[in-house]
Amino acid sequence: MARRPTTKPEPPNGTPDSEMFAFGYNATDDTPPENTTANTTESRLPPPEPQDPYDPKYLGLSQDFVGAADVKKCWDIIKVEKPSKSRVFRVHPTLRLKTMLLSLKEDNEVYVVRPEVRGALCSEGTVGIFTLLACVTKQGTPFLWPIRMADADGKWNVWHQSAWQIAEKAQTRWARMQANRDAGHYVAEYDQRAPDDQQEPDWPDLEFNDWLRLAFQGYTIDSLEHPVLKRLRLED
Repeated sequence: MARRPTTKPEPPNGTPDSEMFAFGYNATDDTPPENTTANTTESRLPPPEPQDPYDPKYLGLSQDFVGAADVKKCWDIIKVEKPSKSRVFRVHPTLRLKTMLLSLKEDNEVYVVRPEVRGALCSEGTVGIFTLLACVTKQGTPFLWPIRMADADGKWNVWHQSAWQIAEKAQTRWARMQANRDAGHYVAEYDQRAPDDQQEPDWPDLEFNDWLRLAFQGYTIDSLEHPVLKRLRLED
C-alpha cells in the first residue's frame, strides 16, 4: 500500500517555524495554548480567609482616626455670646460685622434686626448697635461675640469699651476674660509667648455669611409683627 506523503503545515500569517514551535503552536489547532503554568500555580493557592465582620480588629478605630480620615467638623449652630470667664479664645482679625441687634438678657437671646425695620426700633431700649466678632475657643468651637458700640456722641459704656480693647488684643494671642466688679470693667489674661510659639486657632471652614446664618436662623427680626416685638409692646 502506498504511503501518503505528509505535508508540513504553514505557520499562521507567515510565522517562521522557529517562532511557531518556540511559542508552543499546535499545527492541528488554531487556538494558542493557555498559560498552564500560571493556572497550575493559582490552583495551588489556598482560598482567602473570609473576613469576620465582627472582628474587633476590623471594626475598631485607630487612636488617630479623625486625623487620618481628615474629617471636617460640621456646625449646625453658632452661639452669639460673650466669652465666659473660663473660656480661652481668639478673635478673627477680619471677620466682623457692625449691625443692629435686639438683646434679651433675661432670656439669653440675641436677634439680628433686618434693615427694613431698623428705623422703627431706634427708640427701643433692647435694641442697639453692636459689632459681631468671629471667635473660636482653643478646642475649636466657633462663636460670635457681640460688643455694643459707643453711642452717637462717641461715649462708651466702660464695660463695652474694656471688652473691645480685649478683643483687639485677642486677635494675635489667646486670651481669657472675666469681670472685675470692684474696678467696674473687664480684665483679661493673655498668652505671653510669642505669637509663633502659640497654638494656631482652628477656624471652621465657613464663609462669614454661613456664620451669620447658623447664628441667627430663627432669631431674625424681619417684621414689626414679630412675636418678640409684640411681646415687648404688651400685645401678645
